[in-house]
Order: sequence, then structure tokens, then C-alpha cells
Amino acid sequence: MKRFPALLAILLFCMYAGPSAAQEPLSLVTGDYAPYSGENLPQGGLSTILVRAVFKAVDMPEPKMLWMPWKRGYEQAKSGEFPATFPYFKDSEREKDFLFSEPLHIYKRVFFARSQHIEALKGEWNSMRLCVPLGWTVEPFTEIIREYSMELQRPASLESCMRMLESSRTDLIVDDEIVVAHELKRTFGTTDGFSPSTHKQQEDRSYFLVSRAIKDSQKLHETFNEGLAKIRASGEYDKIVETYRREHLK
Repeated sequence: MKRFPALLAILLFCMYAGPSAAQEPLSLVTGDYAPYSGENLPQGGLSTILVRAVFKAVDMPEPKMLWMPWKRGYEQAKSGEFPATFPYFKDSEREKDFLFSEPLHIYKRVFFARSQHIEALKGEWNSMRLCVPLGWTVEPFTEIIREYSMELQRPASLESCMRMLESSRTDLIVDDEIVVAHELKRTFGTTDGFSPSTHKQQEDRSYFLVSRAIKDSQKLHETFNEGLAKIRASGEYDKIVETYRREHLK
């Protein structure tokens, strides 16, 4: 009987001092960026699934996901109202306010045009119009815009860019080729009538961003990178990506 208080103390310690039980789930903010993130996508999209797997790999509670317009979510993460956001491309302005994880995804960015717009497909872009949604970084295209004296158009969403391209109100859109193909199918039911240009294709990466405004931002940043390294090393990362592409991106 004398052992009971000691056993009870051990039991209570295990219940309340474990890494998951001792922490409240974090609330993360993201936006609609199909097929990587979206409230109406299967399991919230590929990036969302990977982020959950990263948290699980380091014994952190599954985070709560909130979807907001990109600009509003970004500003609230920047101010520390949310500890982190994803997936984002890196640029110098964002690095002032966020710690960037190791790459969450590696993309191939491609310029798309109407299939009949031969000059655009061939890269004859002088004075053409480039559509990039408001809130998306344009830093990777700054030199291209300058080189070709392009007009930059900034509507509210990628869907708006798609519709502007379809109606000849813009000449080019640019993004990850998987994202563009997915959005074209969602918006028009097909990718017919639109083609990728082989000109100026770029490799880029997206990241999980930890707000510098929160307490222990460095700790969260390091813990996330640790979890990401674990799921890559175990093969879980590749398995998640391959499964999602097979089941949802064909």
C-alpha cells in the first residue's frame, strides 16, 4: 500500500508531462493554393498533410488549421497572432519578419499563355502583360519584368488571372506547373487552350514560416526542421507525396 502514492505520482507525471499532453495545439494559418493548401481539398491539401506529419514526428499536438485570404493571414502571422503560416516562397521582405524552414516543397515555375499566342509561348515577351495575384511575391520575376518591360497586373486571385488570360486581358501567368494545371481544370474544366512556355522556367521552393514576433520562435523553427528531416529520412515524406498525387492529381 505504501507504494501506491509513488505509483500514482509516476502515473500522473506520464499523463501530464509528456511532450504532447503538456502543450496546447498551435493554430496555424494558410490560404487556398490548390493542390497544396485549401479548406475544401482532401485533408486540406498536400502541404497541410505534410505539416501535420512533421508535428507528429516530433510529438507535438496536431495543429489547428485556419484558412484565410493570403494577405490577411500573412499580416496576422507577421504580427504574431498566429505562430506560423505556409506554404510561402522566400523573398527578402518576408525574411525580415519570418524564420524560413528547410524547403517544404520544390517546384518548377512555368509561364503559361493561350495556346494560340505563339509569341508568348516562344518567349517574345516585350511589353506583354504578366498577371500575378495580389499578395504573391514578384521578387523572382523582377529581372524578367524589367528585361521585357512587362506590365504587371495584380488581381485578387489566381482564378482572376486565369479568367483574364482566357479573355485576352493578360498575356502570361506564372506559377508551379501543378498549381496552374489544377486551377485551369477547376476553373474551366480542362487545360485545353492553354500551354506552358519552355522559356525562363525556374526551380523554386516553398517553406513553413515561423513568425519572428512570437516567443520561442527559434525553438519552433528548429523543432519543425527536425520533424521535416525525420519524415524525409524515414521515407514518409515521399510516401505522402506519391499517395496524394496518385489519388488526387490525375
